Amino acid sequence: MNEKYVISAIEKGIIPDTNEDLSGKIIDLISENRENCKIIFAPGNYFIKKRIEVEGLKNVDIIGYGAKIISAINVTVNYGCSGGFRFDKCDDCSISGFSFNTERATNVSARVTAINLENNTFD
Repeated sequence: MNEKYVISAIEKGIIPDTNEDLSGKIIDLISENRENCKIIFAPGNYFIKKRIEVEGLKNVDIIGYGAKIISAINVTVNYGCSGGFRFDKCDDCSISGFSFNTERATNVSARVTAINLENNTFD
């Protein structure tokens, strides 16, 4: 296996705790470094407005040392949150050290008045 080179997200202009939408910068960083690397994110909050979708990575580790991904809420999309990560057709890759949250709560509070177990529905 090839030796992995290390890339710092901060050195590539991805600065935490700015409230800037970092989606595009994160996508570009990962897309430009598809093989044999470790991408390191420093502690802090990384705000994203769209999903980080990447494919075809090989032997890549994405490491967040206390990093938190905060997804925007998009009320026009089912379930409200369009953020997070999606990986397709990747080989020998890992993501670790991150926590994930949304910019505001996505759940609602309600009272259940009826349950239909046969149809798996409730009111």
